[in-house]
Amino acid sequence: MDCVMSSQNAFIVDRILQAVRTSAMLIDTTNEVAFQLIAADKTLILNLTLEKAFFTSLSLKNRLALIPRQKFYIKKMKLLRITTNEYVMVFEYVFDKYVLRRRVFYNQSQPFAIDFKIDLSGEINPNVLRLALKEIGEEIVTLRVAKDVGEIRGEETRMRFAVELHGEFSVDVIGGNLRSIFEVSDLFIRMGISYGSSNLSINFVFVGSGTKASFFVAINRRANP
Repeated sequence: MDCVMSSQNAFIVDRILQAVRTSAMLIDTTNEVAFQLIAADKTLILNLTLEKAFFTSLSLKNRLALIPRQKFYIKKMKLLRITTNEYVMVFEYVFDKYVLRRRVFYNQSQPFAIDFKIDLSGEINPNVLRLALKEIGEEIVTLRVAKDVGEIRGEETRMRFAVELHGEFSVDVIGGNLRSIFEVSDLFIRMGISYGSSNLSINFVFVGSGTKASFFVAINRRANP
């Protein structure tokens, strides 16, 4: 892609991408601008899409580019400009009196396809989950939803929150993955949660102004609600 992004929007993208610990990212510009990041331990996957209005200017290049992880925001920069050539992507961080350029080679790749069947879905107030940040550690925790109430429970963690979901389920997940997701919840307006009994993961979907982030969190174990 060839694009220009404001410093504010570049900051938003940078923060969202930081939710996944990985050394590489896939940028898909075949139909829209989409990112896929897969955690090193494969327990967290992020699919992030950006609408055209999110950019100051945008030209798709119909490519799938796998590149080393890059920063999208640097303090005090004015805008970010990205250009794509045959083998290289150029990131230009524009400041008042100078431009910092980073050139990275990319490889052609395909996004990882996730087979996800939805049995239950509902909505959560993303602001509520910010309260869980101080409570959740890296250990395995149980995420339970029943009768429009969600609960996160671990050895030293127990919190409840309202969720608009008619149904019930209970799964064990890595608490650190939930924490990483909840840390970026303030960037979004709406948040959804989806579950399927045959899936290997649970799905959190955040919708913001020109952004949509879909996080798939691996399930360690299913439990009785």
